[in-house]
Amino acid sequence: MEPELFYWIGGATALSALIVSAIGIRSENFPPSRGALFGVIGFFAFLVVGSTTYAVVNARDEESHRETEIAEEDAQGEEVEAADTGQTGSDIASTSQGEVDTITMSDFAFDPIPAEVKTGTDLTVDNDGPSPHNLTIRDGSEELAATDDIDEGESTDLEIDLDQGGYEMVCTIPGHEEAGMVGEFIVAE
Repeated sequence: MEPELFYWIGGATALSALIVSAIGIRSENFPPSRGALFGVIGFFAFLVVGSTTYAVVNARDEESHRETEIAEEDAQGEEVEAADTGQTGSDIASTSQGEVDTITMSDFAFDPIPAEVKTGTDLTVDNDGPSPHNLTIRDGSEELAATDDIDEGESTDLEIDLDQGGYEMVCTIPGHEEAGMVGEFIVAE
């Protein structure tokens, strides 16, 4: 959506308010009828609802656009890293970070991905994001292990007592998984 439209709607609201005020000050009988009163109220309600709706829709578009930009920047970063190391993009994506004992959450991301841990590990889960997150390990739709919601700047421990294999880690706070807060969780012997 064009951001200039918001300015036009705001300008129309302000100009209309000035015109109605000027007419109301000069006229003893303003508005002349109940129909005119409801018409003026309806007109201003339309402008306010229109500008509010536009602001919400524009904010969603901006968020989607920013997420796309971040994904493109991440992809470019992987290409630069691949060029520096001589690896292809798929080599980088499949390179394991080694076994970890800490997973860090930020807004809509886990680090590292994939996360590889040994069974029996006491995993530390840190939340570096500005909003609460949790780490839930699933096998399909079955939840196998999970932290409580962790506030920003806080951390908790999660004991990993799972069979060797690949699982999915997600944040189950509404909207977070859909925003991309998912990753591969690997349990090694």
